Amino acid sequence: MKIISWNCSQALRKKFSLLEKYNADIIVCQESEKLASDYFKNYHYQWIGKNPHKGIGILTKKFPYSINEDLNENFVFYLPASFNDFNLINVWTHSKADKFGPDANGNIIDALNYYKDWIASKKNTIIVGDFNNSLVFDEKYNWTAKFIDIKNYLYDLNFISAYHALFDEEFGKESKATLFHTKNLEKTYHIDYAFIRGFDIKNIEIGNYSDWIQYSDHMPLIINVEDPN
Repeated sequence: MKIISWNCSQALRKKFSLLEKYNADIIVCQESEKLASDYFKNYHYQWIGKNPHKGIGILTKKFPYSINEDLNENFVFYLPASFNDFNLINVWTHSKADKFGPDANGNIIDALNYYKDWIASKKNTIIVGDFNNSLVFDEKYNWTAKFIDIKNYLYDLNFISAYHALFDEEFGKESKATLFHTKNLEKTYHIDYAFIRGFDIKNIEIGNYSDWIQYSDHMPLIINVEDPN
């Protein structure tokens, strides 16, 4: 199964052809716009958000799914989808979620705690997207949500990071960036992740700067996983 995650930096409809050529089974996007569910040929599009130009979406080609009936849109932005044999959460961690109202919450650990029973309901689960966080930020900023806490929370639930498992690199010392801040080749960060549980991780690819930077400051993650059963 091939999954792509990409913070497309808005206007997904104008950039979708870049993703379509990969023939992915599932595409999760951050900062995508609100569109009709059948807007993209051969894909079903599910979207949530507070701003019609910048929300999160899931596109799926052949895997039927349903959105968690306990969806809580106060958790900005986390989109939980139940497939037949696995669960998936599209993540766009938002450090300033309170601008959407007093009940809005962008803290990923709060969201994962809210959905903890649903996450536990299936062994095979994928939590993927733009986490807007890194171990290097723990040392620079006094944020409430420390990345080490997020990483430990997920690892305690038997998730592993696809990138770090395959490349055998330490968190905070990644050789491949997923974000080029202000599109600057010198301002690199690794803040997009695919945390996997239950699947065999076959491959993960991060898009090249030269191929993607004109479209977004984030590089896509292209992940291949396989159910071992």
